[in-house]
Amino acid sequence: MTPKSETLPCGYRVVPYIYKGKFNFEISQRDMSLCDNALYIMGKSSDRLGKNYAVSNLQLGKMYMYNFVFDGAEPVFASGAQIDGNAIRIHSRYFGFDKYRTDGKKLLDKIDNFDELAYTLKHLYHPLIYWSRDKSSKFFERLKEGRPDVFSEWQVHPAKINIMRTENTVSDNFQSIFYEGDINEILHNRN
Repeated sequence: MTPKSETLPCGYRVVPYIYKGKFNFEISQRDMSLCDNALYIMGKSSDRLGKNYAVSNLQLGKMYMYNFVFDGAEPVFASGAQIDGNAIRIHSRYFGFDKYRTDGKKLLDKIDNFDELAYTLKHLYHPLIYWSRDKSSKFFERLKEGRPDVFSEWQVHPAKINIMRTENTVSDNFQSIFYEGDINEILHNRN
């Protein structure tokens, strides 16, 4: 069933802008406009990885889902669930809007209490769901220990994995991963 916009338990609204690599026409025109405006703001980002948030670099066609979370009409953050073979990489092209960024002092807290992630996971039916980061896996270890209400079934892989590698990819992208499901879905055919 195609996901629709809904109010999350935290009070914010999630809007599934992209579903299965295409615009989700099950959302209202207003929600589509809010998302288009949020994309415009993201495209002007001066963040370290700012170029990744230009519409041409978001790789929306590779997203199983790409959600925006709103506080009224204000964008809070955007987050993708990117297709990687039989696996899905969550928090892909994640972008937090300035007003809602946290100071990082409470690493296990999330502005939406992981409600958007729970919403996304209920729409995913893949043998492996994983979250990756280019830094150490210590953050994932703290998440697993500190938030068992969300991540009790998740595992931290002991070594970095070359993710999103295809026959057309020439560069390596070794990252730490936190996953739920069959890890072999991304371990095979990886160099």
